[in-house]
Amino acid sequence: MKFNKNLLRNVHRWLGLIAGVQLLLWTISGLYFSLIPIDEIHGDHLLTKEAIPLPVSRFQLVSPSDLILKYPEIKDATLENFRLSAVLGKPVYVVMQHRFDARTAEMLEPISRSEAIAIVAARTDIEILSAALISEVEPGNEFRGGDLPAWKVNIAEENASSMSM
Repeated sequence: MKFNKNLLRNVHRWLGLIAGVQLLLWTISGLYFSLIPIDEIHGDHLLTKEAIPLPVSRFQLVSPSDLILKYPEIKDATLENFRLSAVLGKPVYVVMQHRFDARTAEMLEPISRSEAIAIVAARTDIEILSAALISEVEPGNEFRGGDLPAWKVNIAEENASSMSM
């Protein structure tokens, strides 16, 4: 079988050009992320108010095992599936896409639009523009994991958004 040397040369040049452009873009993006502080990339500079620490010692919290006994829908949950967080100063367990009041073991409704806005407002003084419930993530979206649906709250700064489950 005879190879066409000109065709082989042209294919080699184009592949080299494509690889070179990719390497150039990779280098430029690496320099950008090296020069810009990671907190700015995360948007942490937009949080103008400190998170209020949850005084767990002040609360008598329900044990995770009691929640599992009370709610069959989380019977397969392990301790790793439990996340204790503060939502507007109240302790909340998040377990397998369910929310529970950590003091009373009451199952909570999903976060409402007004709660999502209040959660963001509690951490920033920047004007809140809108809030939309996201059920699906379109390709190319910057939402990286986490449970859906989630609230996307847009604020009037650098086209920034915050996601709340």
